[in-house]
Amino acid sequence: MRGGDKMSLEGKLRMEYIEGTVEYMLLSRLVWIDPDGKRWELNPGQISDGHSIPWYLRSIGGSPFATKYPKSSWFHDDWCRTGIIPRKEADQNYILIMKEEGANKFQQKRNWLGVRIGAFGKWVGGLFKRKKKEDEEDNSTD
Repeated sequence: MRGGDKMSLEGKLRMEYIEGTVEYMLLSRLVWIDPDGKRWELNPGQISDGHSIPWYLRSIGGSPFATKYPKSSWFHDDWCRTGIIPRKEADQNYILIMKEEGANKFQQKRNWLGVRIGAFGKWVGGLFKRKKKEDEEDNSTD
């Protein structure tokens, strides 16, 4: 751990599904105090697609929001979307928050691996991204 060793995770997670997407909107404030004492705050209105578990690994890793440890994905998505911290630090913090939520080492590493595979899939231009049903229908009429 960095700096001190006291972390804190505050706030009850409330979210709402955004119809027609794979995303949810945050309805409650979440706060995480990192090991260095820095306060990270997420406010209502944030958008997340949950844990970045590629669709082809969901039979092993579960659904992006069907987890006992959902708060880590909200912070990770915010850090990656805004670029406020480097990706490597965002990934490390993701694991720390999972630990704070009670995830064991296996769950932490499994989800970290899913995040890394998901990032790789996005990096190569969506090669591993599942097409939306509308996209498949549009292509079938060509």
